[in-house]
Amino acid sequence: NGGVFTALHKNGYLEEMAKRGIEHLHVFSVDNALVRPVDPAFIGYCINEKADCGNKIIWRASPDEKVGVLATKDGKPTV
Repeated sequence: NGGVFTALHKNGYLEEMAKRGIEHLHVFSVDNALVRPVDPAFIGYCINEKADCGNKIIWRASPDEKVGVLATKDGKPTV
């Protein structure tokens, strides 16, 4: 999922978006069936807070549930 950012950079799309005045992206994983695409409240909140990125999360139903976990590894955020 994170490879999209490298691909956008390597293929010149970030530069192209900047030239077109695009300042924000809403990116989500295709396997997230519950995501609300282009959620104006969430995107507006992230912009208002000047966040580099935003992420909605929920608690696991149980410790062995197979879902991604947000963590810090070697001082960097990771899933």
